[in-house]
Amino acid sequence: MDSALIYLTWTAYVPQFALIKENRSVAGLSSAYVLLVDLVNMELFSKMLLWLASSIGHRSSGLDVPPGPLEADWGSLGDWLNLLQLALQWGLSDHLLRLVLRYANADDRLPINKVQERLVPHPSPPPPQPQVKTRTIRTVWWLFFVFTLLLNILELVSAIIAPFRSIGDYIVLGFLMFWQDLFIFATPFMLLAAYITQSRRIKRSTSATDLSGLSVDTLRLQGIVFALLGLSWVLRIRVDLWHKWYDFIQEKPALVLVWCFQVGWLVIPGMIFAAVSAYLSLLYKRRVFPGSEAVAQQDDGQQDEVGAETAPLIR
Repeated sequence: MDSALIYLTWTAYVPQFALIKENRSVAGLSSAYVLLVDLVNMELFSKMLLWLASSIGHRSSGLDVPPGPLEADWGSLGDWLNLLQLALQWGLSDHLLRLVLRYANADDRLPINKVQERLVPHPSPPPPQPQVKTRTIRTVWWLFFVFTLLLNILELVSAIIAPFRSIGDYIVLGFLMFWQDLFIFATPFMLLAAYITQSRRIKRSTSATDLSGLSVDTLRLQGIVFALLGLSWVLRIRVDLWHKWYDFIQEKPALVLVWCFQVGWLVIPGMIFAAVSAYLSLLYKRRVFPGSEAVAQQDDGQQDEVGAETAPLIR
């Protein structure tokens, strides 16, 4: 199941990449939407790396300390597939962000593809690409990278080189766990903000060319794939609510909180992103297809007029 979801995750992004390559356009894609989704995937991958560092550091020190909701011994196939899943999600969303930065500020007018010719009765060159504040986006990306992912990579390298031996090692790990959880807590709100920015871009479109760089197939596939992916984490991550460290838990709200810290941080963003993608695909369909149907009716009327003019007068 894990390998199948990894393949489906890659497949969900293929239509979007193909559309951008064909049109050389990202019209219709909100740069803020792409950036926020990329940052969310970065934080999910970053937290999994920190869990890996914690597991390696605890095991190499010989202490009986719970490694977290991972396999009993890190290095199993399931653990590597989980890490690969999050790495792939981040890699794909990061590649999409780089495509947006590459094509968004293009000054040349782009050629019209066949899809646009069918949607517009008298196609004209599409408008210039939307201007994106490239420097701002790169600055935000690097801030998140340095203060979360890079710190966790250094902690992982440190755990591999030397086991946890002093109280200082655990203090550093505890601070990084707390710091990372602050960003993880913000991921659902980041996805909701991403939805708002992208939905506004779709609603403000006035023609099919305004959405020529947005793949509705990718939105639909993401809605299905990430819903399955979010549910799969319940089975893929070991949840131990009754460990001796949690013997103090007596009430259900505390159990829910522990579940959120162990597996909910993967399930909740996945389900929210699936819902966002599904609703954006419906919003896209409502925005684009009514115009295309009107164009189709107009084309049929023009063909009837041409047929009437060319028909012989004497039969």
